Amino acid sequence: FSIGQKINAIDKVNDTKTVALIGDKKITKKTFDTFKELYSAGDNMPSDAEIIDKLIEKEVIYQQALKENITVSEEEINKALQEQKDIVSKEGEEKEDFKNWIQGKNISEEEYWENRKDSIKKGWIRGKYINKLKDELKKENPNIQNSEFQSKFKEHYNNKVNSLKNTIKIEKFIK
Repeated sequence: FSIGQKINAIDKVNDTKTVALIGDKKITKKTFDTFKELYSAGDNMPSDAEIIDKLIEKEVIYQQALKENITVSEEEINKALQEQKDIVSKEGEEKEDFKNWIQGKNISEEEYWENRKDSIKKGWIRGKYINKLKDELKKENPNIQNSEFQSKFKEHYNNKVNSLKNTIKIEKFIK
């Protein structure tokens, strides 16, 4: 089974059971299972609780970015799509993986790219917000060395995420 086939099988099970609530935004079992499958392709398989926490973190950051009116243009989305298309169009492992993915999902390339637009948009909005947090940290610490910036930023980011989590009702229905 390719990962595309496994995700396709998850997609076919319309499991809308809620595994977490962030404000009024639901994270469904289907979304959770998809992320779990994607993580399983890597070397470090997180626990179910860690996956839920990561999904909550992504949603909290996204919601805050929207509150702060952070947006992306169609042009930015299309540019990101084109960059991804360029990567998978080159001969090699990425192209093979991509072909296997869409074949496993039983969709066309066009369908795949159309489906990617929303996740690219959300990812870019989160990315812009994270960059804003980095800029804030640099302003607060103008003399910070690059060598210590990453650890300082990680702390700053985690504090911000925890602060945001405390301002919104979060319920987890999976342990």
